[in-house]
Amino acid sequence: TCYMLDENAPGRIHEVAPESRIIIMVRDPIARAFPDYLFCCRLGIETETPFLKALRRYEDQSAKGWYLSRYYMEQGAYSAPLRRYQKTLGSYRVLTLLFEDLLRNPQELFSQIATRMGVNPDFFKEADRSEPYDQYRMPKARGLGDFVRGLRLQRLIPESLLQQVRPLFFDIKEPHLDDNSRRLLQNVYKPDVANLEDLPGRRIPELCKS
Repeated sequence: TCYMLDENAPGRIHEVAPESRIIIMVRDPIARAFPDYLFCCRLGIETETPFLKALRRYEDQSAKGWYLSRYYMEQGAYSAPLRRYQKTLGSYRVLTLLFEDLLRNPQELFSQIATRMGVNPDFFKEADRSEPYDQYRMPKARGLGDFVRGLRLQRLIPESLLQQVRPLFFDIKEPHLDDNSRRLLQNVYKPDVANLEDLPGRRIPELCKS
């Protein structure tokens, strides 16, 4: 999130709630960047295509927006933000987790979170993980996504039926990251991933898969 990029955020958190316990989940930064771009395209705040052109356009541009932003590369550079949080709040108050751990063994990860937060692990047993959340879909025409969302069909129509009608309005086959964009991001992230490896206290090859 943008709290990771804001250099003042850890200090403000510590000022307001010095006993805070922070959970930060990181994933392969390349695998994170491309879906971020697709999400911005879906919402209509990104119109630059293809992805490589968008990366090069915003690489040196300071005015990229906030919250719903175009910080495709910056938000995957985890090492400096993580060190800021650890230095400001204390490393024992910052739990760094991997997205891949959530995929491999969600219950074990939830138990780890519960232990660190001091809550009963049973709290997470009620979490419904049967359906993927916010699956890829791209409006087939500009403005169509806003129109469909405005109808609030999810409140009126069962999810099973929505899955049948979505292809009428949205492309639901997620595109693949192109090789040129992958190579550019690999060069960008390689030093940062190397810098990050000592923070969680273990080797993290998951961040280098792409």
